Amino acid sequence: MVLLGPEMWAAFTTQGTYFYHSPWVFVIVFGALLQVLMMIAGGVALLAILKKMKIAVRLMIGIYIMGVCLAAVGLLLAYFFIPMVVPDIADESVSDAIKKMAVMSIVAIVWTLYFLKSDRVKNTFKN
Repeated sequence: MVLLGPEMWAAFTTQGTYFYHSPWVFVIVFGALLQVLMMIAGGVALLAILKKMKIAVRLMIGIYIMGVCLAAVGLLLAYFFIPMVVPDIADESVSDAIKKMAVMSIVAIVWTLYFLKSDRVKNTFKN
């Protein structure tokens, strides 16, 4: 998670600055909250994995699904929002977002199938 310092926060959220666009505040705050939720979910999943709880499998699948959803939101932002705000980097941001979406989707599919089909997982997480 990238934390914005006071100067960067002011540049993105103060009217009249080069980077200002009214939805930035919502995008930054919403993104930060989602990152915090992902960290909390990761901590809970880690605890469940260490205790070998059955819920760990569902938590991990949920985290991967949430990651795909976040990548999709990033793609939508790159495709619709970034070109309005900073048109100079629109093409680069869209291609980066597509790559991230593809990678996250593949990772989520592979790990979800592993968690659902693996006998090792079923034997490990019984509680």
